[in-house]
Order: sequence, then C-alpha cells, then structure tokens
Amino acid sequence: MELPPPYPPSQGSPPGSAPPDSADSKRDKRIRLLEDIFILICIVSLWPVVLGWQGAVYEAILYVALAGLVLIFYRRMNRFRRARREAEGGRRNGA
Repeated sequence: MELPPPYPPSQGSPPGSAPPDSADSKRDKRIRLLEDIFILICIVSLWPVVLGWQGAVYEAILYVALAGLVLIFYRRMNRFRRARREAEGGRRNGA
C-alpha cells in the first residue's frame, strides 16, 4: 500500500517534492539574515573601544549599534511570543 504525499503537489511539481516557500517565509528568512549580519557588524564595532581608539565617529557608530540591537531584540521577542502563542493554541486545539 502506497501512502499519499503529506500535501497535495502543485501543478508541474513532481510528487514528493517540497512545497514552494511562501513570499512571507522568504522575506522573514531575509530579515533574520540581515539581523544576524547586523549583530556581527555590531560586535566588530566594539573593537575601537577595546583598542582604546577615541573619536566622535566611533561613539556615533556605537550609538547606532545600540539602537539597532534594541530594535532587533524587540522584534525577536515579538517573534518568540507569537510562536509561543501559536504553539499553545495548537496544543489546545489538538488535545
């Protein structure tokens, strides 16, 4: 006995192939990638302080990095809350 695929294949896709990513999913992945890259840039932006370099430019960069990291923290906390609500809603509906 052969099991059907877990989802209906779209026209033109072979049976058993993965469903296409939605535009929102690709957008979310891109945003998370940009956030990760920004975090790495922020880590690099700390080196002038570690090396003892002083200047208004370095200080401005640190303030921009701080603002960006706060924004990323806020966005990620909202994503975690949304995922937790979806998981709790799924448990209530599935139980």
